[in-house]
Amino acid sequence: MKAKFLLSYSDFANAQRLHAKQNPTETVANITMVICALFGTTLLLLLVFVHGKANRHSTVLDWAGCIFLILLPFARIGLQSLTWKRAYNRFSTGQECTVEFDSKNLSFSSDYSTGETLWPAFKSYVEGEKCFLLYIAQGRFLIFPKRLLDADQISELRTLFSEKIGRVGMPDRVKT
Repeated sequence: MKAKFLLSYSDFANAQRLHAKQNPTETVANITMVICALFGTTLLLLLVFVHGKANRHSTVLDWAGCIFLILLPFARIGLQSLTWKRAYNRFSTGQECTVEFDSKNLSFSSDYSTGETLWPAFKSYVEGEKCFLLYIAQGRFLIFPKRLLDADQISELRTLFSEKIGRVGMPDRVKT
């Protein structure tokens, strides 16, 4: 199977989201952000109701702390998006790439480079709604968008990956 494509920012962002879902640390960080927002909202509501009913005066720090906890998850999302855009701009060549899958290897070529990777070099693969990630190592993967393929080709690739790579999910950390 052969495909020619230009990797878009949308492809890159979808791949980063799919990779993050495989990482338990990322999941814990997301849950922590939700807890911070809920805690901040609860404190803010208590501050409003207690401030109105008691003769207690709240300080600017009380209000600032609540607002900080509520806005913290949004700041994290914004920083994550900015980081992805910078990485995409840094690593994207802005040129079409041709990828060919066969029984021995994955071959790729563009205006500036060509190469082949034998199937045993891939540690695992992950399939998402919009792309496949082929892992070479922990945190290093090739992105192959599904938007280029029809349902039969996606099924064919899924079969090829399961036969040649076998392992599904993010590879284990390499111990030194």
